[in-house]
Amino acid sequence: MIKLISKTKRKNEFSGGYNNNYCFLLETEKYTSSTGKKYKLKTFGYITQDVKMSEPNFTINTNVDLYWVETKVFKGNKSLIEGSGIPGHIKKAKKWLNKETNEERIINGKGYRHKST
Repeated sequence: MIKLISKTKRKNEFSGGYNNNYCFLLETEKYTSSTGKKYKLKTFGYITQDVKMSEPNFTINTNVDLYWVETKVFKGNKSLIEGSGIPGHIKKAKKWLNKETNEERIINGKGYRHKST
């Protein structure tokens, strides 16, 4: 169930040309945490490419290179993670949410803590 969510055209600050930025919904799953709370997990994939390239098509080629994949946690229709979600697919998000302290972070609106490099 791969679905195109958005396509935006932006100026590439490095080349001076333009890129198309695509956002795809890769998978959706209902999830009940170990504490009994119910969530909906959605995994999004992102592609950026020059406007001159052909549009990515998952129905023909499932090996499209995504530059970023993240999973967001929803309660009803409201996203509990603002900004970047949990890096990776639903399996990783479930593992992260199974830790009680992480679930509390989500409920309190603190989101996923990205490690700085």
